Amino acid sequence: MNLNKRKGITPVISIMILLLIAIALAGAAWMFMSGLVGGFMRGSVSIVMAECLPDPHAPSTVGTIILRNQGNADISLGSINLCDLAPAPIYGDPMIKTPSKTCGALRIERTDGKAMNAYLDKYTIGPGEEVTFRDRNCNISAGPMACTYRFRVVGGAIGAITATVYCG
Repeated sequence: MNLNKRKGITPVISIMILLLIAIALAGAAWMFMSGLVGGFMRGSVSIVMAECLPDPHAPSTVGTIILRNQGNADISLGSINLCDLAPAPIYGDPMIKTPSKTCGALRIERTDGKAMNAYLDKYTIGPGEEVTFRDRNCNISAGPMACTYRFRVVGGAIGAITATVYCG
């Protein structure tokens, strides 16, 4: 058998084909990861502070949470008329209150089941900006209490975050 008459591609051509395949795989991985990271960064908030502080609009101390937009896009909070966080009756019974509300792209839920009488101090949170959430139903007038809230950006890739405010 004569080994000099083998047919096939030259080593130079085979190295070039392997390099092209490696570059194509790296490009596909980069596109996948940039889309994945971009998706995570679009809808993401973090808790900056959760305390019981004086309400600037009422003579009381209330549960206050400051949220920061960690994403790269604005988070719309709707308008004050659309996002009234005061307790609303369910099924016409004024004694049963709803403990959750969606404000634009932000879902807010009081996880202890109690009603909120809350407000946000702006309509939009830009990237890196902060918004203050205050709940007047979380106060020290009824004695010490702990109020727990869950915040989630609707349509965001990151799950919900939870904050507890201790008043009293």
